Amino acid sequence: MLDVQKEITLASMLRTPHFEEDVNDFFIAYDKEHNPLLLLPTTKGFLPERQLYSISFIKKENNSYQYTLSDKIIPFSIDESTLIHDQLGFFFGPENNMLKSFFKGDTYGAYVVWTKHMVKQLINETLQDWHNTSDSLQREKHKDRLTLLLQA
Repeated sequence: MLDVQKEITLASMLRTPHFEEDVNDFFIAYDKEHNPLLLLPTTKGFLPERQLYSISFIKKENNSYQYTLSDKIIPFSIDESTLIHDQLGFFFGPENNMLKSFFKGDTYGAYVVWTKHMVKQLINETLQDWHNTSDSLQREKHKDRLTLLLQA
């Protein structure tokens, strides 16, 4: 069952992030130490296969049932997850209000802006690499990457 959840999560989350997100399109994964992470939309081609950007939850010291989100976005291999679910209410409250406010905050906003900038930069680099090689195998590789990036 976990393998199916991993594939569904990858299919849903390998996309470019936007300022306007639907809270129902997000997942929480637990790493091998049982730490929860919010998985973020990750543009295809940014990270090695089967990895997504994520942000970890931090337990509040005075209440082990209350969490806040870290401000550090880190890569996470979906294959390292021990559990994945989309029941966000425990972490984000009724109607996922805390997640909605996270989307409007500085951390997520900076992530969206950075992603859009990186897509443009990677497109330019890939085009340059394609022009600088005469090897047909390498050109095909650059073409495939360019196709992924242009769909972002």
